[in-house]
Amino acid sequence: MIDLGCLPATPFPHLDEAVRHLKAAGFTVSVDSLDTEELLRGGHAGADYLLSLREDTLWIADEVASTPILIPGEGDRLDSLERAMAILDRKGRRYLADPILDPIHFGFTESIHRYRELRRRHPEVPIMMGIGNVTELTHADTLGMNALLFGIASELHIEAVLAVQVSEHARSVIREADRARRVMFAAREDGALPKDFSADLFALHERKPFPLGTDDIADLAGSVKDGNFRIVVAEDGVHVFNRDGHHVAADPFSFWPKLGVEDDAAHAFYLGAELARAEIAWQLGKRYAQAIRSAHLPTAMAPPSRPLRRTCWSRRPQAPPSLIAVTAASHDLGNHRHHPLAAGAGAHRPDGHPHAGTGCGPARAVPPVDHAGQSAGLALRRREFHRRRARLRRVPHGPA
Repeated sequence: MIDLGCLPATPFPHLDEAVRHLKAAGFTVSVDSLDTEELLRGGHAGADYLLSLREDTLWIADEVASTPILIPGEGDRLDSLERAMAILDRKGRRYLADPILDPIHFGFTESIHRYRELRRRHPEVPIMMGIGNVTELTHADTLGMNALLFGIASELHIEAVLAVQVSEHARSVIREADRARRVMFAAREDGALPKDFSADLFALHERKPFPLGTDDIADLAGSVKDGNFRIVVAEDGVHVFNRDGHHVAADPFSFWPKLGVEDDAAHAFYLGAELARAEIAWQLGKRYAQAIRSAHLPTAMAPPSRPLRRTCWSRRPQAPPSLIAVTAASHDLGNHRHHPLAAGAGAHRPDGHPHAGTGCGPARAVPPVDHAGQSAGLALRRREFHRRRARLRRVPHGPA
């Protein structure tokens, strides 16, 4: 779903055109504004959802067919929201309720309680959570925030999440949110902790960063019979070896006088690039694989291997929360081809090309390691890991 965000006191003369254009391209569209005129224009243009209506603006729902997102009024957060819900319930109108997630130090903890209380009082009401007040307004890496917030959304069976990708530090929020919703949904449906389903939510760490110990590497180095350099990272540093020697160091520059590539610029350049990557992986505690360019990058930051599939709206527990994407250029129709149009998107961009903004592909490729005498317990854990990964890949991908 794509959310067209309207800016306060900023004209949006092409709002109607933007909605019709995106609808014609097959997208689900929401219009996000507190201006009643803009909400009416968006609804009349065919927007599927309107963000947001309060108790005193519910009359807009009588004028358009769009599904309203209800938010509380100022001061009486849950009381006014429940009054608005009751009015639409009596009219038989579908809606989503959003108690509003507040920024940290401005009511964040209390707002989490509101979501919990709303779910307790209304077990079957569809709820939406907007996470931008946390991811956009906290200067910290967003991947962990997404994992935790989607864990809360999973426990509360929240049907939709509004993800905002505007600030530069939050440039991969939509992709991260998509990975997080799938992992949390798969874990919840399996009755399990969110462990071993996927490595997609690791950024600065790894479940097992160093698969080979120093003795394993020494045995491997002793079996090499050619002059090609192998680079491996272990707990004690970066290992470089070929038939002529085996060297270990924490600083790749210390390898230079030992490798004998002074007269081979191409080989020296390659080794320099690979050793820099190996050093970064060792410092971060990330798994390193020689000549695989994204080996130490967070999976949620790397390009996905496949797009999301389109599916219809599904109530819990058949699908993870749908994802509504807001991007920095949402206000500018002229820039729509550059949006990271996520959500249940993954179908096509407005220009007709397949969209590669989201997806949940396989884990990073790393060379297989055959550990002789591997314990039966480790083999069982690996089988369980792959079983859970297979389940994760079958998770429904949410609405388009």
